Amino acid sequence: MKKKILIFLLITLITLPLFASNNEEYEYMVVSFGTAQFSDLRSKTMAYWEDGISKEALSASSYEKNLDILGKHGWEVISITGVIGGDQQVILKRDLNIKRSEAELKTIDENSKKVIQGLLDKIIAEDNKKKEVEQSSFEAEKPSLFELDSYENKIKIQKQKAEFEKSFKDCLNTFSKTPLDVSFKWSYSFERDLKITIYYDVTKECLINTNQYRVSKVKEILNPILDNLETIYKDETKISDIQVEGRIKYKEELFDVGHVYNTRYSGNRWLY
Repeated sequence: MKKKILIFLLITLITLPLFASNNEEYEYMVVSFGTAQFSDLRSKTMAYWEDGISKEALSASSYEKNLDILGKHGWEVISITGVIGGDQQVILKRDLNIKRSEAELKTIDENSKKVIQGLLDKIIAEDNKKKEVEQSSFEAEKPSLFELDSYENKIKIQKQKAEFEKSFKDCLNTFSKTPLDVSFKWSYSFERDLKITIYYDVTKECLINTNQYRVSKVKEILNPILDNLETIYKDETKISDIQVEGRIKYKEELFDVGHVYNTRYSGNRWLY
């Protein structure tokens, strides 16, 4: 029995320093890189295609670049919160190294001073501009009348424009392909000469051989969309022009690669 107790005490004494020395300390960083822009044109996952990784995997190269830089300085991601397509909060940690942290703190202070000075310059400029406006308003202040009919008509037209734009976008969202963006160029007269431009990403369908495309293929994709709009809005007298633009995303840049359009110049007749 005594022999067993001695063996137990010996094991305890041997293992105790291992647990006692496990006194690790860490420092943490919480950062947001903004919206993560994903692309399938170039991805780190392409290095593993032969291993069977999905060829549809997307990559956020600028996001990865930021994390690679932090990784070189010992930072390791331990948590990410937020939604894809929006800002995300990234929490990182690394072993605490006092000398390294103090050296980095000097650089942080120097860059912070530059940012603060820039903000102070901006605030001072805005404050001076505000004082100039207030002084000018004070000097030019005089009695005035407010005409309600024109004001109410303006508000009414703004509401009608907003309702029409929402309805048009809702219509586009029923199509099989979702647009990148839609712009509405209203004329002075609310009743006519509205020009609409719709932008579509045709990268997946049209980009070939790394950096090549065919405008004929772009128009093949855009023409059915224009035909649908022509049918739906053939009696809408507000619209004078509808243009559908194709864009290709290549190396994080958007390129205009072709368009189709209809112009109404007489009655309800639409022409290419």
